[in-house]
Amino acid sequence: MISIVRKTIISINTNSLIKKMLGAILFAGITALSAQARIYLPFTPVPITLQTFAVLLSGLMLGSLWGMGAQIIYLFAGTFIFSLFSVNNPGIMAIFGPTGGYLIGFTMTAFLAGKLKNMRLSYVRTIVLLALINFSCIYIPGVIQLGIFTNMLSSIPKFFTLLQMAFFPFIAGDIIKIIIASSVIWAIKKSSIDL
Repeated sequence: MISIVRKTIISINTNSLIKKMLGAILFAGITALSAQARIYLPFTPVPITLQTFAVLLSGLMLGSLWGMGAQIIYLFAGTFIFSLFSVNNPGIMAIFGPTGGYLIGFTMTAFLAGKLKNMRLSYVRTIVLLALINFSCIYIPGVIQLGIFTNMLSSIPKFFTLLQMAFFPFIAGDIIKIIIASSVIWAIKKSSIDL
């Protein structure tokens, strides 16, 4: 009897682990695909993509560790295996290039978004917290790294120009992505689908 219970517990844990691993691989792929949908603006090396949407959803749907794991898989695959990133620099050059700070911020964004997965928050609070997570975890390292490459951290006028290149053009689009990600999660929670 004990061996049957033990086998059942191992089977349940293995299935759960496999489900989580497949989810992380799936969201790494979704993030990679979302990087391919890009619009370049003439005044900035940072393209508009759907990546922030995929990053937020990976955390919200998989939880902290597996959402962050999905982004680590994406970064690893894009750095060492495939040319996945939305920038023109392939592989490791993208991580250490002018827009690499945004990519590095994906892991912490997915982790913190995942912390919201099991919280009982109102729809509006979910949106506000996702906005704080998104804008702080992605844009702070992104703006800093781009500022280092463009030498725009040395004065306030240069820093304001940097914000015009690296942050302001993306606010409206990211707010839309945040609202859609929140709506998806709320719809899933209301339908009682187990993630």
